[in-house]
Amino acid sequence: MIHGVDTLASALYIKLIKKYVPKHIAVSVLLHTFDRKGIFRKRTGWKAVRAFTKAGYKVIKVVSQWDNNHEFNAERKQQAFKDALILADIAIKNKHIIYHYMCYLEHREKRRVMEPIFRDLRKVLPDNVILINNPLKQGDYVNMPRVLNEIHHSDRPDGIPEDYSFSHDGEDMLNIDLQKSKNRHKAAKVYWAWIPQFNLKKTLTEKILPGNRKPKVIYKQLIQTVLYLLRTQKGKTELGNIFVWKAQSEQHSNAPTALHRDNKPVLISRKKLKHVVVKTRDGKKLKTLKSSGRLDDGRYAYRLNAFGHVISKRAMRLSSSPIIDVVADGKKIGSIHAAFRENEYK
Repeated sequence: MIHGVDTLASALYIKLIKKYVPKHIAVSVLLHTFDRKGIFRKRTGWKAVRAFTKAGYKVIKVVSQWDNNHEFNAERKQQAFKDALILADIAIKNKHIIYHYMCYLEHREKRRVMEPIFRDLRKVLPDNVILINNPLKQGDYVNMPRVLNEIHHSDRPDGIPEDYSFSHDGEDMLNIDLQKSKNRHKAAKVYWAWIPQFNLKKTLTEKILPGNRKPKVIYKQLIQTVLYLLRTQKGKTELGNIFVWKAQSEQHSNAPTALHRDNKPVLISRKKLKHVVVKTRDGKKLKTLKSSGRLDDGRYAYRLNAFGHVISKRAMRLSSSPIIDVVADGKKIGSIHAAFRENEYK
């Protein structure tokens, strides 16, 4: 399995990816989406593809056509073939790199429409370019040479071909039972992590046009969180059923500082607590959680002023285990992995 970060809006944060994402991790580029005129002007998607190629990333996914309203026409098909020719020129010169090429050209009858398109695209693309089909249901799977089916969301549909890739694109991977998803898709050729910030949205439900999104939404600690989750197993954990450990709280600002509580863990409790701390399994104190009052649903929130993966790494250094104990009012209420959500999975 290859791990990937589905950094679709990466043309707007190329330097950040090159600095913090290792070269053995796959990256992705959405070519024509994130600005008002449908092109990146100076920050073109092709600039990102060439930058990642030069940097030596082993797998690069290039997404040609996408429309939020699923309106695809002959002009988009023509552009997809123009993009394929550009990619072919790059790939021929860089045969040590595997490129995934995806183009959304049909929403409903994908297999019937896409199979002849894939056959035509294979004629112009070299062998180190793998075509990506995005099936919505079992009947949409395409089974032909140099075509890989990429499924989205955590549920693995029945009947999927043996060779497939998986992406969290479209779901908040930080609020689901992530270990369950990782186990379910352990046979995927590529396992793509995705968070809304990779598309420059602070939350999954934020309504903002791609051309109006801000590059500062994505930053170092979010990338490090995702990379940590890709390479780490959750381990054996448990937490009382009146509590929720939300490993990553909501992001409210475009460029949170270390003082912000954005994207840091919060313990949610049905009952009011006086004192909450997290400790290593052998009793070493790591942090005290601070009360931030009641949530809209009446429950109480206790926040940790450190990123979950940072606490997990510190616990590992101190006690050889990333699992930590949550102690409330002197009583242990559970053992968790600070970087993974516990209870009430979305």
